[in-house]
Amino acid sequence: GRTLSAFETFDANNIFPVWVGSTNTNGVPASTNPTKKSHVSYWTGSNAGNMSEKMLVYGGVSEYPPYTYYLDIKFYNPLTNTWEVVNPTGNPPSGRYTQGSLFTEDKRLFIWGGAYFDSNWAIIYHNTGAIYNVLNNSWTNITTTNAPSARVN
Repeated sequence: GRTLSAFETFDANNIFPVWVGSTNTNGVPASTNPTKKSHVSYWTGSNAGNMSEKMLVYGGVSEYPPYTYYLDIKFYNPLTNTWEVVNPTGNPPSGRYTQGSLFTEDKRLFIWGGAYFDSNWAIIYHNTGAIYNVLNNSWTNITTTNAPSARVN
């Protein structure tokens, strides 16, 4: 075996095939299940609306260039060993890695900052973000008025 980097995910016998069937930012099916890194994941806890306790997984970037940034949200249910793909309303934050994130008791996922590589391989930092609301399956942009400067986590 090899040592995984800090941003890689461990796939134990395909128990967690997070990215199968997802769509990248270019609308291309990710059917080859490439390795992703820099996603965020949180446990939804109890009383998550009409859903049981699940693991929420959002975003990520392909491990090797050319980089593809993923904007999808999936839920893993350990009781049924199944994944659920959701199609939220609103606009997710633009593709990024090393973003800050927070999951709150009222079932909202906050995404802020992060960075991406532009077509000239320059690192571009974000001072933008969005909130995903689990209970109504929607994204809301966070205002940038008086926001902190661009940053990574």
